Amino acid sequence: MLVIIPNKVEGDWGGFLNKNSCAGPFEEYLYALACHTSQTGDIFLNSDEKSDCLTTINGPGTDDVGCGIEKLTKGGGGCSDFSVKDVNNRLGDDFQSMKEKCELEDQGKNQNQSCGSCLRSWEGIKGTYFGNDEPTESESYMCKFAVLVSLISTKIDDEIWIHGSEPDSNERSFTRFWSTSSEREKEDQQT
Repeated sequence: MLVIIPNKVEGDWGGFLNKNSCAGPFEEYLYALACHTSQTGDIFLNSDEKSDCLTTINGPGTDDVGCGIEKLTKGGGGCSDFSVKDVNNRLGDDFQSMKEKCELEDQGKNQNQSCGSCLRSWEGIKGTYFGNDEPTESESYMCKFAVLVSLISTKIDDEIWIHGSEPDSNERSFTRFWSTSSEREKEDQQT
């Protein structure tokens, strides 16, 4: 999943990203989507908007196509076209579950347990059924990220939730909820 190393973020988000080295730019992109979502209610960007956003984040000429970020684009149907209202209406139980399980009341207590619980809640999102077909893995990921971006957008003004205990940091600590499976197993054994 995601490994947080001081000043360096690596991971593949459960296989969604094509390279571990893409986690840093992807985290910035999720944060940018959440800022956009908090202002507009729309979750994903169309292809042109996404390209402009990635250029702003990474600078001109940066190629993120090999990362997999391009998969989170509006217009593919299903959850890719969802707004926050759609997430609440179609994935409301998943959203509420993540909202509860990703809340850290006390930054020092039970943080490992909360992180593992939050991650399991995100991993449990299957998506929505269109017709009688079960969602594909790609559709499931779109729904997972629709719920996640919606959640982050509700916390965008919460400096502690977004940046952790160092509000002046440029690091995004909301990714603390995602850890490697082996780290999660250790946490589960300790609780």
